[in-house]
Amino acid sequence: MDRTDEEQVEALKRWWREYGTSVVAGVVLGLVALFGTKAWFDYQEGQAEAASARYERLTTLLARGDAQLAVDLGDLLIEEHAGSSYATLAALSLARHFVDAGKPEEARSRLQWAVAHAATSGLGRVARLRLARLLLDSGDYAAALETLEKVPEGSPFEALYAEARGDIHRARGDAAAAREAYRAALAATGAGAGNRFLIRLKLDDLAAAEAESPS
Repeated sequence: MDRTDEEQVEALKRWWREYGTSVVAGVVLGLVALFGTKAWFDYQEGQAEAASARYERLTTLLARGDAQLAVDLGDLLIEEHAGSSYATLAALSLARHFVDAGKPEEARSRLQWAVAHAATSGLGRVARLRLARLLLDSGDYAAALETLEKVPEGSPFEALYAEARGDIHRARGDAAAAREAYRAALAATGAGAGNRFLIRLKLDDLAAAEAESPS
């Protein structure tokens, strides 16, 4: 080995003494991160599959009329998969079941959970709309209006929310506010939408009621 080779070897040894440990540590950390990330994704995938299976089972139980089993399973899904869309869907499904069963307070608690924990903004707005309708039916008009947050212009929920506001204002006896809300709903509804007729009918009924009332 000539002097140049010896110098290169010595330089390599010095570099290894100075940086070798850091290099090994970096490689180890990289491997841990790689396999740790894979394990995390595998876990998340397994959780999603479990939530999906439970939700499918829930819908089957509800359709079959096994109410108590459905409620137990739905509440378990909500508890163990709270961050998933399936948990929000389970809460919405249970709320509908309780409405049909004449248990509005049980329905209300599931809808309030869905509003607070919805996995997506779309599911959250569905939950808000259903909760507002439930509050309207119970006569809690102020809470119903408060539940209906403002939605962006052009949102698929714009017309539905405006129509619901109209229904609430009409129920509380505020014809002017109801008319304004129904007109907003009509403006946000597509020309070919099936509910345009219903909104127009509500406006006509409102006008007829005002005409019949003593001045």
